[in-house]
Amino acid sequence: MWLWQNDLLDQAWLCNLNHDELVLVAHRDIAYELAEKANGFIANSFQRYVPDYKDNADIASKVLRSWDEKN
Repeated sequence: MWLWQNDLLDQAWLCNLNHDELVLVAHRDIAYELAEKANGFIANSFQRYVPDYKDNADIASKVLRSWDEKN
């Protein structure tokens, strides 16, 4: 499931993300975990999925803050 196919999120939310955030959330497993955030998603999961990405935790927290504001 890709993030932009998820009924829980809309294009307005995606437009507020910068390029680095979009690169991360476009990853299929991360999109799934964001959609299932209520079941215990944590920002550190980004490091597991995208280990080479710089500042994963910071980007993850921005994405999650944006998610929380939307919902």
